[in-house]
Amino acid sequence: MDMHGRTFGILALLLTSYESRAQQPFPTAADQPHWSVAWYIMGMPIGVDAFTCTSSLELCGRSYSVVDELHPGYPAYFRNDGRRTLVRRSTDCNEKEYLMYDFSLDIGDTTHVGWNIVENPVIDTALAIVQSVDTIMHLGIARKRLTVLVDRCPDPWNDPLFTPMEWLEGIGSTWHPFYSIICLCDHCETGVGLQCVDSLGTGVYRSSADAICERTLGQPGHDDAAMPFHIVASPGILRPQFPSGFEKGWLTIIDAAGRDVLKLPVMTSSSTIAIDGLASGAYSVVLQSTEQRWSTSCSVVR
Repeated sequence: MDMHGRTFGILALLLTSYESRAQQPFPTAADQPHWSVAWYIMGMPIGVDAFTCTSSLELCGRSYSVVDELHPGYPAYFRNDGRRTLVRRSTDCNEKEYLMYDFSLDIGDTTHVGWNIVENPVIDTALAIVQSVDTIMHLGIARKRLTVLVDRCPDPWNDPLFTPMEWLEGIGSTWHPFYSIICLCDHCETGVGLQCVDSLGTGVYRSSADAICERTLGQPGHDDAAMPFHIVASPGILRPQFPSGFEKGWLTIIDAAGRDVLKLPVMTSSSTIAIDGLASGAYSVVLQSTEQRWSTSCSVVR
């Protein structure tokens, strides 16, 4: 190799190294990111959760990006700090800030990440151990990948239940980008999978070559325009709008932890459903006949 070729090779290597170092750990409001996450209950799909981040605010002396469309309905306030991403569950500066990602970690490093921080303020962190570190090409971009073993159901009285989770730099977890906010313990019988991420309208992640970046919450495999299923929540009651073709079946209301909180038979004449005992919050609603299944979501306010 001549001197000019050697110099060009060194410059290219330095540029690649610089670009790798400069990559932010997680998209922020400036990127106007859009995420789609598939949800499962007992392995059965119940819909796709779509959310975006377009706003930021000054909070506790720092700038945070805000996403407020998360299932199960709680906002997240997050910021990048070097190679790390930190998250908090509210604007109360007296509450803790939790680690969500740290791309400075290496193989064998351990840390504690925020875990189910909305539903369980007592056991709100989980042990994480870096199992492997490599770089992959995804949609034409080189991204650092950490495979992290996370204690999925942290419990001081039981041994850790380690489950591998992948972190992609600039993308986040391939389970759920805001995994710290939601419940992912096995006892919740809940599964999630990141389907896609868009940044400034450009696709930067797809779970598969044919993955579609959903924009609404709904049951895959059904034409919502042809047979919509909606729920309107009022204090103490739900008013279902049944899909065309539905006559009778079962309606199941599932809380944020994946538990069935109400299951009852319904038919098209069921104009209202009493929910006096249901706490305020966001719920998934599954409607099932002998032949088909639909899902939607609703927010209950008491």
